[in-house]
Amino acid sequence: MKLSIKPITVGSAAYEEELHIRDLVLRRPIGRSIKDDDLTGEDAYDHFGIFDGDQLLGTLYRKRLSDTVAQVKQVAVLEAYRKSGLGRMLFSFLFEDSKKCGYQTLVLDARADAVGFYQKLGFHKTGEQKIIFRLPHYRMELNLNERKS
Repeated sequence: MKLSIKPITVGSAAYEEELHIRDLVLRRPIGRSIKDDDLTGEDAYDHFGIFDGDQLLGTLYRKRLSDTVAQVKQVAVLEAYRKSGLGRMLFSFLFEDSKKCGYQTLVLDARADAVGFYQKLGFHKTGEQKIIFRLPHYRMELNLNERKS
């Protein structure tokens, strides 16, 4: 594998592949379609993907909430590549890039079955369980300045 992490530009072929992965991983399992999502404004977010050559294997995006806080959204890795370290690599890149951009805190809404993954990365729960698209989620947060490498 020749892995690299790169930004994804909305409207590009890589973005279309990102949408496909988000649909496969995040929408279809719950009986939804990415085609039903309002994608307006996604060009304002920082999209990143982990690639093997030109093939996109996983993706996420970062949404600015303030000068120091960003939200991580739409984290998706193709099923065949889960538990292989790709998600951890993608987040390691995101943590460093977020620090360079001046962010101090990252927040996300984790599906209940993914909480353990995020806890291993240093995130902690900050609220009670809530239901999003009929699935239990937890708000989680990471202080980038306190994160252990």
